[in-house]
Amino acid sequence: MLAQSQTVFTEISNSTIEGNRNGIIMQSAMLPSVIQFNQIQDNLDRGLVGYFSGVETDTVFTVTGNQINRNGTIGLLSTRAIVTDNQFEGNQFTIGVAGELSKPETVNDLGNFYEGNTFANNEYENVKAVFSTSQFGLNGKLGFSYPDAFENPVIVSISSSNDIVVAGDTLDIGPGSVLKFGRNSTVRGISSTGLLRAISEVDRKIVFTTFSDDTYGGDTNNDSTATVPARSNWGGITLTGADTEGSEFRHAILRYAGTALTVDQSAEVVVDSSFISNSATGLTSRRNGVLTVRNSDIHTNRDGITINADAGNPVIQLNNIYDNEFGLRASRNLTAINNYWGDVTGPFVDQGSDVNTEGEGNRITLSNASTVVTYRPFLGARTGIQLGDVSDNGTISAFDASLILQHVVELTELTPPQLAAADVTGDGQVSALDASFVLQFVVGNISGFPGAGKQLPVNPADWLVYDMVTQHEYTDILIGTTGALPLQAADIALNYSSALYASAEYLTGTIADDWIREFNVQESSIHLAQAGMDANADAGEVIRLRLYFHEHTRGSEANDIEITRLRFNEVSLEDYLNELISTEIEQGSLPAAFALGNNYPNPFNPSTVIPFQLAAPGDVSVTVYNTLGQQVAVLMQGQAHAAGRFEVNFDASRLSSGVYFYVVEVREAEGTTLRAVKPMTLMK
Repeated sequence: MLAQSQTVFTEISNSTIEGNRNGIIMQSAMLPSVIQFNQIQDNLDRGLVGYFSGVETDTVFTVTGNQINRNGTIGLLSTRAIVTDNQFEGNQFTIGVAGELSKPETVNDLGNFYEGNTFANNEYENVKAVFSTSQFGLNGKLGFSYPDAFENPVIVSISSSNDIVVAGDTLDIGPGSVLKFGRNSTVRGISSTGLLRAISEVDRKIVFTTFSDDTYGGDTNNDSTATVPARSNWGGITLTGADTEGSEFRHAILRYAGTALTVDQSAEVVVDSSFISNSATGLTSRRNGVLTVRNSDIHTNRDGITINADAGNPVIQLNNIYDNEFGLRASRNLTAINNYWGDVTGPFVDQGSDVNTEGEGNRITLSNASTVVTYRPFLGARTGIQLGDVSDNGTISAFDASLILQHVVELTELTPPQLAAADVTGDGQVSALDASFVLQFVVGNISGFPGAGKQLPVNPADWLVYDMVTQHEYTDILIGTTGALPLQAADIALNYSSALYASAEYLTGTIADDWIREFNVQESSIHLAQAGMDANADAGEVIRLRLYFHEHTRGSEANDIEITRLRFNEVSLEDYLNELISTEIEQGSLPAAFALGNNYPNPFNPSTVIPFQLAAPGDVSVTVYNTLGQQVAVLMQGQAHAAGRFEVNFDASRLSSGVYFYVVEVREAEGTTLRAVKPMTLMK
């Protein structure tokens, strides 16, 4: 182990550091340092740790060109750093941050600078660890920078106790960040005597939740559904002291904590437009702590809001407080007006001077009969939008999922409030994936909606399978998945030429048989949206659309087809697919194999058309036989044909009614002979 204590290291290069408890620890370093071109591997706990403090230079810690492999807990844990061209393989966690996270007007303005790093076979991929102690409290920007290779990244606490923000410091959480706690202990969370700001936007909510919560950031703990999140899975967030003034949670989600947010010892904290749920206690204030909570949803907790006797005077207004065992516990006089308590009749109150025993909403309980809570006027309907409740009837059901699908295929038009409720993924669009999440919520597969999140980088060639097959009477468009993307929903909008095609229909895809769907066919367009309750990771066909030619255009090549929208989950794929279709049409949509089609019409009188297709050039013969095996007509004899689709006419005017057989033989250039036979019926 190399440690910085009495000795000062400013560079470690071209070395192998292996088999130690910790590989390299640079503790309380005060000089810019470089770690480059080393093999840091097979250390029991941490591979490389760089804690720097009091460094005024723009560049503090440079980690480049190293192989950081198979370290027990984490590969790299550092204060602000430049991390480039390293290999991380076989570690439990790959990268982590601690202490001073960023510095304005430097390369670390948003946090660590990452470029050119590779990650493989680590236990927790796409995870940035966070660590703090009382000596190295978190200070700066967290969740603003990640390695390019990280998809849907998550921040996970690996601290031995609460993560610390010390007085005088500021921690800003990046929009869209997902922070998970309680990996090894249910008491851990964030303890801040400094300024903590989690301020985001409606479509990029910041999430604080438990390590076992798969709704946000995916299956971080890699156990599928083996563990289910529950109340008190992690400790929560506590803000203490006057230096926390200005702390704010805006467009944040806090869930599955012991107490999601505690405001203590003269702290003043604002909670606005946020969601506090599934915790033992949602929000609490004590010892002159002042809590302001507005425009927020506090639901599915044991206690929604608790105001202690020694708390400062809170502001509680314009909130939706519902599905809690107790909506409000009050031990001091306070005002909580213009809130929705879960029912038009208001809160249930059976204590104090203003009882409401007919209220069917959440309960307000008082510490004693002399405590006064002013809760009138209250709202008879929720304020704002309840995600998933598209019908605006106060409940979330499969009907709401159906409304979403109908909107996607343009069978119905949603109002702006309905659109906001339908966008349960919070990405600004309404798609079949939103319907899938609503269905999953209804059956209990998820306990909340993603609300936001970073869209996965997409290479359509890795996900999408496409084929277009044209027969004499129709064109089939087949769209499938490789299985690389666990699929929950798909929707498509397609325009076609009404001069070329007479009608269209949808044929069920093989992996979407049990999905719910809406389908809308208009004169020259098709709209399809479908959603399932479980993610399907199988390869197979998702969508098959059939376009029928007009009678007078039968036998034509596919043309004039445009995909105006194609989404798997909520990833847009239409540009990629249109390029494939355009290329195929330009190349003439050559058949993949020799085939003999069904004659049409059939039965016929007196003439019919026999279609066939060739995948390669050859000499073609077409012959007709009766049921005795006697040859009755030669329609073509050894005629040279290029690859393509062809037809031959058969006039049976001189023949009597009955069953006949048509035979097509193809002798290809290399000498191979292909042969196919089909029956047809002449009916005079």
